[in-house]
Amino acid sequence: MVQVWQVFVRNMLYLLRSTGSLVAAVVNTICISLLIMSVFWKIGKFPELYKYPFTEEGIEEANAAYAQYLVNLAGLAFMISNMMSVSASINLILMVPLQAPVMQRELANKLYTPTAYFIGSFLSNIIM
Repeated sequence: MVQVWQVFVRNMLYLLRSTGSLVAAVVNTICISLLIMSVFWKIGKFPELYKYPFTEEGIEEANAAYAQYLVNLAGLAFMISNMMSVSASINLILMVPLQAPVMQRELANKLYTPTAYFIGSFLSNIIM
């Protein structure tokens, strides 16, 4: 866990100091956010359940509208979590070649394992 924390802090400092990496991460985040927003536009609007008549058919229609609302929110939550992990992975893929010499030297010195490097880098990219 200490190794993951050290890699996390080092990558956060690298991302904050490197203007190119920071700009790329911000542009990537904005593009992904606009994509998600365009797909799920007005999904979070709660259905107006009071407009359905208080009959058996009206109650069934209200239940169907509410169930569709819940399915839409579940889809939105899945899409947001999926896109966060994909964008963090893409940022990590782009960052590894830039940090390859440092990573190889630190792996040779046994400062951390490759797994700790990946987890720490991935977590720092999720935050960015």
